[in-house]
Amino acid sequence: MHKIYREPNLLCWVSDDGGVLARFGVATGDKYRARALELLAQAETATDAEARAKFENLAAAFLRLAIQAERNEGLVIDFELPYEDDKKPKH
Repeated sequence: MHKIYREPNLLCWVSDDGGVLARFGVATGDKYRARALELLAQAETATDAEARAKFENLAAAFLRLAIQAERNEGLVIDFELPYEDDKKPKH
């Protein structure tokens, strides 16, 4: 069975003998999606219904994080720090 593991900003696909089959660059949201898939896999193997539900809820939360991370990537915050009255620029 092949395994997928994470490195910073990378997903690596590894064979049974430890050889790296592929490396994929990962967008911010994809890291959360990968974790959600791992949690869903754990939910499938859970024998306890309560544990299965918790894994599924965590997976759903990670999918929401993926969506929010992608929204945040395009976010630009432009602001000025307020001046103290005595340091305010004169017009």
